[in-house]
Amino acid sequence: MKTDNKTRLINDQQIKLDQKDMEFSMAHRLQLLTILGKTEKQIGNTKISDWFQPDFFRTNFWSIWQTMFAFQTWSSAIEFRRYTNRFI
Repeated sequence: MKTDNKTRLINDQQIKLDQKDMEFSMAHRLQLLTILGKTEKQIGNTKISDWFQPDFFRTNFWSIWQTMFAFQTWSSAIEFRRYTNRFI
């Protein structure tokens, strides 16, 4: 199936956003590494929002990940970890 995507992200004014920059701070990287380094037993029945600060959910990374995999901040942290490990 051939595609011709020009962009993945647009803002409220329908302006194309730069998707090359994931907008990760060092804190975001550490939060991501923390959850990726945990076992499913350690993560337990937690939500994605339990592992990240609110500003993480305003990054381009989250916008792309959320739209590709239909994640919400209240989605399973285990599922987030599984998909992240599989696709990164």
